[in-house]
Amino acid sequence: GSRQDLRALGPEEQVQKMCQVSVRNGGKLSHIFQNDLDFLALILALGSRRITVNTEVDAAIGFEGVKVATGGGTVEVYSDYNNTQGVGWGADLDKWELKGPGQFPFIDSRDGNKILREDSADAYEGRIIAYYQMISKKVAGSVRGRLT
Repeated sequence: GSRQDLRALGPEEQVQKMCQVSVRNGGKLSHIFQNDLDFLALILALGSRRITVNTEVDAAIGFEGVKVATGGGTVEVYSDYNNTQGVGWGADLDKWELKGPGQFPFIDSRDGNKILREDSADAYEGRIIAYYQMISKKVAGSVRGRLT
């Protein structure tokens, strides 16, 4: 992917530039992930022009972001407090997938036991193992932006 230094731009312009760089490299960003403090700066810059988007994974888990219109189409920007402050990650999520070798995930029974009784509780324990990796089908359209 591309690495861009966007510190001289405002929050909305940073999103615009990330999308422009992606389009130039044959991609089209669908999502951008930022630290919650960088996301707050974007929301404040957008003011009343922001469009809220709600993504629900299931009935109990949901994510709220904003849509930003760019020259490369609309992109959804989301906050992630675990993301490094000052760094934004843009990707086309349709081009990324989670893959693993063999059976994925699998119940560890290499010692002949799928589950074991815990000696100090009325419970059983077992191990589910997954050696997985994020794989990009087209990394050229992804962008890492230095925001602050």
